[in-house]
Amino acid sequence: MAVIQKLRNSGWVAVAIVVALVLFIVGDWLTGRNGSNTTDEDRDVIAEFGGEKLRESELIDISNQLVGVYRSQNPEFQLDEKTSNQIISESWRDLIETTIWDKEIEKSGIYLSDFDKAAMYSPEHPNEIVSNMPLFQTNGKYDVNKVEEARQNAKVNKDYKALLGFFIEKFNGSELRNRYSLYFAKSQVFTTKVEEKYNFVKAQKSITGKMVVTKIADVADKDVTITDDDLQAYLDEHQSKYKIKQNKRSVKYVIFPITASTQDTLDTRDQAVRFAESIGRQATPDTTGAIGFVRRSDLEKVEDAIVKDSLWGATVGDVIGPVYDKGIYSVYQKVFEAEDTTPVVKVAHILIPFNGSLPNGESITDTAMANAKANEVMGMIMKGQSFEDLAPKYSTDQGSSANGGSYGWINPATENYVPEYKEFCMTAKSGQVGIVKTQFGFHVMKMVEGPDYNKMKFVMQSYEVLPGSETIEIVSTASRKFKNQVNPEKPETFDDASTKMSLVPRVETDFTEDQTYLGGIKEISSMQSIKFWLFNAERTMNEVSEIFAFPNMHVVVKVENVKNEGDATIEMVRSDIEPIVRKLKKGKIAAEKLAAAIKSEADVEAAAKELKADIVNLDGFRANQAMVPQLGREPKLIGAAFGVTPGIVSKPIIGDNSVGIVVGMKKGETIEVPASIYNTPVETNVEAEVNMMFNRIQGAIRGAGNLKDYRYKFPWFKG
Repeated sequence: MAVIQKLRNSGWVAVAIVVALVLFIVGDWLTGRNGSNTTDEDRDVIAEFGGEKLRESELIDISNQLVGVYRSQNPEFQLDEKTSNQIISESWRDLIETTIWDKEIEKSGIYLSDFDKAAMYSPEHPNEIVSNMPLFQTNGKYDVNKVEEARQNAKVNKDYKALLGFFIEKFNGSELRNRYSLYFAKSQVFTTKVEEKYNFVKAQKSITGKMVVTKIADVADKDVTITDDDLQAYLDEHQSKYKIKQNKRSVKYVIFPITASTQDTLDTRDQAVRFAESIGRQATPDTTGAIGFVRRSDLEKVEDAIVKDSLWGATVGDVIGPVYDKGIYSVYQKVFEAEDTTPVVKVAHILIPFNGSLPNGESITDTAMANAKANEVMGMIMKGQSFEDLAPKYSTDQGSSANGGSYGWINPATENYVPEYKEFCMTAKSGQVGIVKTQFGFHVMKMVEGPDYNKMKFVMQSYEVLPGSETIEIVSTASRKFKNQVNPEKPETFDDASTKMSLVPRVETDFTEDQTYLGGIKEISSMQSIKFWLFNAERTMNEVSEIFAFPNMHVVVKVENVKNEGDATIEMVRSDIEPIVRKLKKGKIAAEKLAAAIKSEADVEAAAKELKADIVNLDGFRANQAMVPQLGREPKLIGAAFGVTPGIVSKPIIGDNSVGIVVGMKKGETIEVPASIYNTPVETNVEAEVNMMFNRIQGAIRGAGNLKDYRYKFPWFKG
């Protein structure tokens, strides 16, 4: 698995969906998907990127290739629900990242020559990912002979050939992405002569004069009227900026949670009590359904303290519980016990190496010194010092020292221990202390508990506290009452009904198909139902859904805004552009007032006083200054000021937050650019910029390609 992690760190790796899962996915195409109205041609489209449709079959192809990766590293690899979800997620990431990068790199002209590819496996400077592959290592170190061995194996084994080909393809892809990122990193660090000259001139160029400035915000809202024609004109001019690249829905919704009541909790407890009483009356415990034999060593991994602390020492037939934990009542019964042929023990040890440093800073230089230190530590123990306190100070076995030198209950017969260590575990009595010499050093050992030959079987029955029928009916009544008060023809009734029933509506603006949850609704199945309703049909503004009756809540959704892919309409972007248009109109009003009041430099003082404007001195103001005195950041005003003809009163300049007129302008002396500026050394470590650049490029490409995620339409999607 270390290989997978290493490759994952390189930014491309995914993991495999095994055949059973793949068959489940493929089989689902044939039966339809939750009423989806997509065409047969698009039925298996899981995403769109840059106009290209990505299909489920591509995800499966990646997964099938990676099956070999997992099995080559761990033949006993098993798939469970948790790893299945992780696998699907990782495979998706691989598909998207490959789609994002490959075309861009191809367009750039960057490629790997045969020499480049061969150099990746050189003994002197191998590619980092290649050198960290266990497949190409001997004793943990890169071995070029292993590369040749792998090539020879591929010639005679087609499965091995496919696996090796897969690795090589990914190695090459990783190297290409690094080179592409390095190229951009260098372009950020190294500048052209034109750029150097521009930066120098900008830093030196200056002006002197005054700017009469008034704040746009000083114009009152009542003095501005915004019409739909104004909004349409602005939208027509900036349509590319507001073009809808993804279907979006703004929604308002209310949630009626279904939570178990006190009575539901009592009913569940009563059910558990009745079960406990019934099995307690058995003359002979029923072993049907019992968990297989467990020993003390097995219980180290059991989180439930009841089994470890209470059930182990109970008599056969004893019942423990009901025990409540995290919404579940559990009942346990010990149904059988016996003795095994070999014991389990709990031992602790303090390892003193033949040479090296101890945790307390002491140095061991030879076997004699190690032996002496082991005897010294044993003497401390015999005099009453705590083994648990001494282990962190003296033991170099980091895996056990923090736990008092113990790994807990173990079965020495099955553990891969060296013979001397195992012998102590098998023969020592409880509380016995001794010194054992192994190939690793001297072990000061103690039999903490054991030997224990016992093993047992137990049954466990759990009862989850769930909402009962009465609780569910109360919620159903409330959600129906709310829905009946809402009239889609009168949008305000949604808020009115919320207020009457003391509900707080939640709001989500510009919700997209690739978002996985709404506030308060994280269950994937619930989200899939809501998203199908929102996006699989033409929704209209103010439309209200039927009641979504989920197991843990009821939800009613109102559509506040609909944005479909394509050109935006005023209604789609009204809330976005209305403040901008209002600000532009205010700027024009402020500009007209300034222009009317200032005709010459002589008008400045009186006009500023009348308009309550500010006079900003620009004495020695430089082109590379980001902030205007008294105003803050105003790039439009700065740029315009440097373009004003000396001695001329400028026209009003509308900035981001202010409007200004420049008067009395004088420009600084002509800037002579010295040749020395082109020889400034660049000390930036370009290699260190590559990872950052990699992430920036990936984000930029992803945004430009407008990734549309349709995974929610597929039953295997778990978020």
